[in-house]
Order: sequence, then C-alpha cells, then structure tokens
Amino acid sequence: MRKKRIFIGSSSEELDLASAAKSILELEKEFEVTIWNEDVWEKAVFRLNNSYLNDLIRATLQFDFGILIGTKDDKVVYRGNEELQPRDNILFELGLFIGRLGLNNCAFLIDKDIKLLSDIKGISLARFNRDDSSSFTKAITQVKDLFKNQVDSIPLITKYLN
Repeated sequence: MRKKRIFIGSSSEELDLASAAKSILELEKEFEVTIWNEDVWEKAVFRLNNSYLNDLIRATLQFDFGILIGTKDDKVVYRGNEELQPRDNILFELGLFIGRLGLNNCAFLIDKDIKLLSDIKGISLARFNRDDSSSFTKAITQVKDLFKNQVDSIPLITKYLN
C-alpha cells in the first residue's frame, strides 16, 4: 500500500515545530511527511517561467493531508488592539489545502494564545502551548490519530498528476 503524503507548513521561525511534528507522524509507517522549506520547494515544485501561486496550487495535488502550524509570528492591529497572529501565508496555504483536500484532510495546529479568525472556527484545530513541549506532542498526536483513521477512506489525489 502506498504511504499517504502529509504536507506541513509553518513560518521559517518555527521549523523546529514542523520537525517535531514530522518525527511524531512518521512513527506511523503509513505516512510520508514533507516539511515546507525553501530547499524542498525550489527543488521539487517551483519551476522557471511559472508563478509561485500556480506551483503552490499544483503542489496541493501531491499530498493527501495538509497540516499548517500557526504561531505568534506577526503583530496586527485588530479593532484598535494589538494582537499576535500567524503569518498571512500560513492562513493562505491553509485555505489552499482545505480547498483542494477538503476539511477532513487538513488540520491547523495553533498556539493557544492566538485569537482565531471567525471563519476558521469549525475546522480541525489542535491547540498547543508553545512553551510546553508536551502540549505540542498532544496536539500533533490528535492530528495523527485523526488522519490515521481516515487513511483507508481518502481518494488517491496524486493519480491526477502528470
């Protein structure tokens, strides 16, 4: 049986969390995990004479599941109050993967201190405390269990690639 492919996206400042998530997920032999970073994408996805957006949309076809990690990366002013939220590109990529793979095949790991956008409520969220590694382990384990229970029921998305 083919391993199910999982995409993990995070800000570049939080690649250590993505690596920790990959280690936990790959304990399950049925998962193959790819972490977004510049080296991986420049070699595997992005091509000359193509836009990053087009290549990123194409990349969503190469995965069965998507995990985006939202951490306190950017300060924003929301209704006069300063708040911390994930990078815009993390939210954008979450939307791309949900649009391509569906809600059941995507998860958002999000720092417990981040104020949620109202449109994100209702999707698979796994909250964690950035200062507590056991909290992150628990959150990624929840996602792993969610995806593991769906392994046999998801379509083979990559069959559409040429």
